[in-house]
Amino acid sequence: MDSLLAGYASSSSADDEAGPSKRRKVAAEARKMSPEQARRPKPKPKPARAALPSLPSSFSPAHDDPSAHQGRRRARPYTEGDYYAHIYAELPVPPALGRALGAVLDELRAELPDYTLHAILGPEPALHVSLSHPLPLRRGLAAALAPELAAAVRGVGVGEVTLSLAALAGYANTAGRAFAALRVGAGAAALRRLLDGAVAPVLERHHMPAYHADAEFHASFAWCLQAGEGTPSGGTASPAAADDVGDGGDADTDGDAAAPAVPFTPALLARLGAAHTPALLKAQPPAGWTITALCVKVARDVTRIPL
Repeated sequence: MDSLLAGYASSSSADDEAGPSKRRKVAAEARKMSPEQARRPKPKPKPARAALPSLPSSFSPAHDDPSAHQGRRRARPYTEGDYYAHIYAELPVPPALGRALGAVLDELRAELPDYTLHAILGPEPALHVSLSHPLPLRRGLAAALAPELAAAVRGVGVGEVTLSLAALAGYANTAGRAFAALRVGAGAAALRRLLDGAVAPVLERHHMPAYHADAEFHASFAWCLQAGEGTPSGGTASPAAADDVGDGGDADTDGDAAAPAVPFTPALLARLGAAHTPALLKAQPPAGWTITALCVKVARDVTRIPL
């Protein structure tokens, strides 16, 4: 007990010794403050923020890396905040047509051993007939594109369109890819009315690239790099890989009829057409495809605009 009291007394006496000096310091600080400042509660110190973990040195965005996209190069460099859009008509592929296209692709691979050909059709097969290039959009316009196009389509008043596919054709784009395709036969004139009367005015209003002036409507079913070398093996591309306008800016059906479509030369396609065109025509829907809507794909979202 004596030791406890001694310790208590020692502590108390130490406080007493420091007391006058401490009281003088508090009083001096109080004289510097106004009455309002003296009554104001002292702010609590903010807790220190934990530092964010640093990215590993191996991290590197693959937006513009061709090796991450089956060798494809962007037609336009990646820009943060941009979305890519694509306007097209969709043709569901019957099983018989899928088999007929597969036979053409097998023969193309045999004829072109130095190229890796990729099939565009996926698990839910459909062909796309483009009415636009890949379109770079800022966020605000991405939301407005489909409603504006819907109003323009209503104004043209084309209604439902019946399409059929005809001869084999080859196309190329500015990003170094070549496409094997079927050219649109019946329905091309109606697509031209939609392009000139609805799609082109909307794109022009927002200063976006117009589609080909001499557009030759077509549906691509396979593609390859025109360089031929360095393409990955496997030879089958999913629809997301082949029609990746959300992240690639390089739509599968965006080909220019005037560009040399190496390696799909006219002589090669004529030879394959003579052998396969009867089967390709027979495998299409008997009355062709009835197109009731245009598709507008922005990133991964698809909006269907009634005709």
